[in-house]
Amino acid sequence: MAVYTVVFTGLNWQLYQALRLPHGDSAMYEEHLWNLLHGKGFRSYLDNGRLFLGEHVQVVHLLLVPLYLLWPSHLLLELVQSAALAAGAIPVFRITRRATGNSTAATLLALAYLLAFPVQFLDIAIDFKTFRPNSFEIPCLLLALDALEARRFRACAV
Repeated sequence: MAVYTVVFTGLNWQLYQALRLPHGDSAMYEEHLWNLLHGKGFRSYLDNGRLFLGEHVQVVHLLLVPLYLLWPSHLLLELVQSAALAAGAIPVFRITRRATGNSTAATLLALAYLLAFPVQFLDIAIDFKTFRPNSFEIPCLLLALDALEARRFRACAV
């Protein structure tokens, strides 16, 4: 998980440094955080200042506001997204170990999750869109499934 986070964060940061990051579907989400913290509301000036909620209902990135106050940078969003996607290996490991009783099989399946192209595509799309709030859905769904299988219904509901 650490290697995945370092590699994909590094790749995302290099795209940022090389000015290869598209505003739409990547930097626009940092714009939302910046605008919200500076009293401009939940607007996107890519769309002539319209409210973002008019066409998308993706607000999970607002949970990053406390971290964004400490480090107001798009690089933070890239780091958190890569770390969150990598963390999806934890519930994959737990579910597999519970189902098989085999830690080796669980480790191999967690590794397969990290090497899966769809997971990596969520981190860096072919068109260099590097940050998407819907990437957080994968680890959250996996954590919910893990909690459900472990009969931890409150954790599943959260």
